[in-house]
Amino acid sequence: MRERRLPLLLGSVVVLLAAGGCANRPPVLNCVADQLTLTEGESTTIQSNATDPDRNDQLTFAWTADEGRLVAQNGSAVFDSTSLSPGTYTVSLEVKDKKQQAAICEIDLTVGKNSMAPTASCEPSNLLVTEGQSRRIQVQASDPNGDVLTYSWTVDGRAVTNNQASFEFGTINRTVGNHRVGVMVRDIDGLTANCEFRVTIDPRPNTAPSVALTLDKTDVYAGD
Repeated sequence: MRERRLPLLLGSVVVLLAAGGCANRPPVLNCVADQLTLTEGESTTIQSNATDPDRNDQLTFAWTADEGRLVAQNGSAVFDSTSLSPGTYTVSLEVKDKKQQAAICEIDLTVGKNSMAPTASCEPSNLLVTEGQSRRIQVQASDPNGDVLTYSWTVDGRAVTNNQASFEFGTINRTVGNHRVGVMVRDIDGLTANCEFRVTIDPRPNTAPSVALTLDKTDVYAGD
């Protein structure tokens, strides 16, 4: 009786091992980026950690990005945001084993604006104006990002109502001598640039009075 049971038991074991050995399991994958938030022109490296439960399987890596420049080598990739507009971009990695079982990871990267301050030039910085007259003062300003600029003017440290690139400097109620005219240029991100003019009010020229003689019409006789 013992000799008959042994083949049956061995046969059951063989069947169980064969069933377990045929199952292929997909890879296990996760990804991480050095930076999730970038400024225009910056780059970040994305690293992946991929393993396969079936140890003999060889893995293949396929990196993609919806936009931007991506330089990939197997388990890592460098995402370059040069030439991209501000926004959110997705980098994806698909890892497959030799039986085409796949795992996917995605990382969303936010590219922000590389905001640069405006520039302002007050040239010529020394100006003359005669008492009783006025002079228009113009600031030369620009913004590397093409932002709309606003202007704030001061005269001798006091704010004046004006939001233009030029300012009409009048001499009424201002003393003869030197005055400081400052301007602050601001972009939409709050970055500023400043410069200052020095305006000298010259006194009104002192001209001699004019004299006009008028003779009454008088009869003049010979011998008088």
